[in-house]
Amino acid sequence: MFFLLILILFITCLALYLLFAPLVLEVNTHNNLYRFAVLPVFSIRWVYDVFPGHPEISICGFKRKLDLFQQKDKAVQKKKRKKDHQSFFKPSFQGIKAVVKSFRVKRWLVNIDTGDMALNGVMYPLMYILTRITRRTFTINFLGKNEIIITIHNNAFRMLKAYIFNK
Repeated sequence: MFFLLILILFITCLALYLLFAPLVLEVNTHNNLYRFAVLPVFSIRWVYDVFPGHPEISICGFKRKLDLFQQKDKAVQKKKRKKDHQSFFKPSFQGIKAVVKSFRVKRWLVNIDTGDMALNGVMYPLMYILTRITRRTFTINFLGKNEIIITIHNNAFRMLKAYIFNK
């Protein structure tokens, strides 16, 4: 009985943690970091050890490299069956829009150089206006640097709340 109570308490705490755990989507071309994470439990990132790179999954500190381009034996592959049943879950446009609005942008920097000085000069006022309208940082440089740094946070509770109350 005591063991069952501890197990139920553990599962409840784990579910609550996963409901409120921060979900992070991070793109940083300066450091070659492309990652999705449920901090600190799970993360998946794209690693550029060799061309074309590979995804790496980390679960509770244990890392595993996935090889997407390896050849699989045809005898092992199974044919996928098509399911004829219809899904009862049909998301509405308003629900999807509300979920997208629930994401919080923590960091945003887009710094580009087209390589053409005249085009950079034409795009400079456009980037200034875009920065003022969106309140995000868009810049043009003349140094040959292209850089994108985006960090977006959310959690499952905020997404569920947005979807349920905006249906």
